[in-house]
Amino acid sequence: MKKILIVGMIMFMAMMGCMKSEIVEPGICACSPITPPGISLTVQNQAGDDLLNEDMDEFYSKEEIAVFGVDKNGKQVDMLFSIRPPFAYEDIKIEYYTLVLPHVYGLKKDF
Repeated sequence: MKKILIVGMIMFMAMMGCMKSEIVEPGICACSPITPPGISLTVQNQAGDDLLNEDMDEFYSKEEIAVFGVDKNGKQVDMLFSIRPPFAYEDIKIEYYTLVLPHVYGLKKDF
């Protein structure tokens, strides 16, 4: 009987932990992982052409791009990045390819 009660309490607590929070509209799931903000950059020439777009004559591929930081000892540290294609989400429309650095937040400790 105790086992059933303990399992029931664990299930109840798990369900309560994953309920939507009404603090932020429209409400996020309380068990959703929180991702810190990153940096998103677009690369354009003076004419406004997207230089990360492979359809352009002169574009930069991911292999040609190096993103790095310098730590407190002066050593170069490579940073992970990705190139995101244009996208739209609700009222937001990003028309250019974007270089995304997702792990910039919190690097202050190392630099």
